[in-house]
Amino acid sequence: MLELKNLSKYYNTDNVVTLGLSNVNLKLNKNEIVAIVGDSGAGKSTLLNVICGIDSYDDGELLFKGNETSYFNQTDMDNYRKEHVGFIFQNYNILDSYTVLQNVMVPLQIKGFSKKEAKERATELIDQVGLSHRIHNKGVKLSGGEKQRCVIARALASDCEILACDEPTGNLDSKSGKEIIELIHKVAKDKLVLIVTHNYDEVKDIVTRKIKVADGRIVEDVKFDEIPEDENEVVAFTDKKVKPATIFNFGFQNILSTPKKTIFTFIVFVIMSLIAFYLYLSCMASSQVSFFDPDSQFVNHENNRLIAYMHDHSGIEEGVLKNVSGKYYVNSFYEDYLFSIKFYKNNVENSQGILRAAYTPQALSYKHIAGEELKGENDGYIIFPKSTLDEYSIQYSSILERKCQFLIDNISFDFVGFGSSEYLSKPVIQTKKDISNHVNYTAVKNDLTMELTIPSLEASFNVPNRSKYISDKLTIYVPYVLKDFQEEFTFDFVLKDLYSIVMPDDYEIVYTFSNTFYFTLPTYQELNYGHIYELTVYSTNPTKEMSRLKSAGLNVIRPSVDFKSVSKNQLLFYTYVLISTVIIFVFCFVSYIVLSRVYISKNKEYAVLRTLGVVKKNMEHIVITEILFISLIASIFAFALLYILYYSLRFEYLNVIIYNNLGITALYYGIILLFSYFIARRFNKRLFKFTAQHSLKSEVVKND
Repeated sequence: MLELKNLSKYYNTDNVVTLGLSNVNLKLNKNEIVAIVGDSGAGKSTLLNVICGIDSYDDGELLFKGNETSYFNQTDMDNYRKEHVGFIFQNYNILDSYTVLQNVMVPLQIKGFSKKEAKERATELIDQVGLSHRIHNKGVKLSGGEKQRCVIARALASDCEILACDEPTGNLDSKSGKEIIELIHKVAKDKLVLIVTHNYDEVKDIVTRKIKVADGRIVEDVKFDEIPEDENEVVAFTDKKVKPATIFNFGFQNILSTPKKTIFTFIVFVIMSLIAFYLYLSCMASSQVSFFDPDSQFVNHENNRLIAYMHDHSGIEEGVLKNVSGKYYVNSFYEDYLFSIKFYKNNVENSQGILRAAYTPQALSYKHIAGEELKGENDGYIIFPKSTLDEYSIQYSSILERKCQFLIDNISFDFVGFGSSEYLSKPVIQTKKDISNHVNYTAVKNDLTMELTIPSLEASFNVPNRSKYISDKLTIYVPYVLKDFQEEFTFDFVLKDLYSIVMPDDYEIVYTFSNTFYFTLPTYQELNYGHIYELTVYSTNPTKEMSRLKSAGLNVIRPSVDFKSVSKNQLLFYTYVLISTVIIFVFCFVSYIVLSRVYISKNKEYAVLRTLGVVKKNMEHIVITEILFISLIASIFAFALLYILYYSLRFEYLNVIIYNNLGITALYYGIILLFSYFIARRFNKRLFKFTAQHSLKSEVVKND
């Protein structure tokens, strides 16, 4: 079955080469029970490890059924152990965190048995070795003799032709040792049994052959029975794929069987997820304001919004409107109207002060944040710019809880809720009631400048509108020094210094005096522009619509594009992204070091699985399953924790939550899972960098 030809093995430790085996020549056959004896350090365990594929060899050849193994790759050697070798070690190499049943099921599941079939077969083998009463006990709870019985049952589960026993009674009392030897003899039929021992007398009654090793050489080879040599045959490893359910079962079993390490790993991932998610959302919050000039004259930066007017600001012919395919508004003057809102409760002004808001007749895309959506006719809803929501959300959540009202042109609205929109640079009011007309012309008054001409002084002034109170009449506030000239005043009203406004003939003017010029317009006074001066167009194809309007002789502005500029906000944004990236990278590196230590501490369990024949690919999948599962649960927990803290505490620094959306969440989980996958791959690479014997932390060598 096995033949060693001039086989040699060397160890290189700290640049010192040590001889393990030297020119060993040996033939071993089925039905032999071979005792391998020798002093400590003679090389007997090394010989066993090389024969069984746990360790590699450097020179010569090892033939299995006439097949040279020097050409075996790592997967071939793993399959060789899985299909042909069962192990019984002095230090047991039992999976301490697994139960007896789970330990014995492992080789069966690796071979492709279903969980149900593996459980039935494992139960039979456990009963065969007399361990049924301990079937559900973990390996760490077993006595030495019980551990060895469990390992024998596991070796039998492999149903292999070679049974390798390395000091199987070394850690047992004489009674238990005798029982184990009898059990090995009982199961030795049709197998090649190799027993490394310091106590030959313990096994002399069952062995058919004795091999003595000294200084890495065979110095004695005595056969007590003549065993016919095996015929050679071609070995073809089937490399049966382990079922995905089995991989998941191993991974989940490893998670549950080591609770302390699992909890520690979970905490590391939670902390990492919290930091990464918070910094990432902070970057998103910063990005909302980074690409817009804060002095932009536009409030609404929706992508499909266009502003059109004549080059000379003259009136637009109505025939031009036929070329407009999108929804449009006339004389809306950018729709960026500002007005003041004061909050009241029981007719007493709230101490929160004045909110500068904006109005647009076009419905905005927004995300609901707090309170309720619009329902009643007297409900008022505010949409904040996403870029400035942090400064509003805490303050206005408290106002929302106090059920305040606000006035728009002497009309009271209940403040029911607020949301955010990425398209705004200033807040916007929404109500169920159709107030677009009177809000429209009231808002225009805020943009209105009156050119005041005093003929006798040959002087003119641009006078702003300052609405201090609601009035039914035009009120002109004149400096006291001009009191004597009031009868000679003439007025022209010009909007934005561009468009003249036709005032009605019955416009009643009230004069009063102040330190400076300003005026107020009547609250419900409709203004007559005389012509169409501007169009605000919402188009499904803004680029094509721009071309169409330009061909009609209009100037066209697209606020979402034309007023983007590089600003100090943008530079701050890139700086913040860079700093956040460095922080996340450093923390990921630290997390990787910590998690690597955790998984290195589980090295023995993985190494035992390797000796049982778990190939590299399957081992990678098991470790990846473990880490991905823990990281996914931890990241979901961290994600939920941030939301719970945000909605329960309303802590200001948690307002970055509002910048989250489905795309960001998906990207966040993708990054966490990629990081977890990276850790698993790195650990697997390290695990399979060495032989199975090295993966066992060289415990086999120490016991040689």
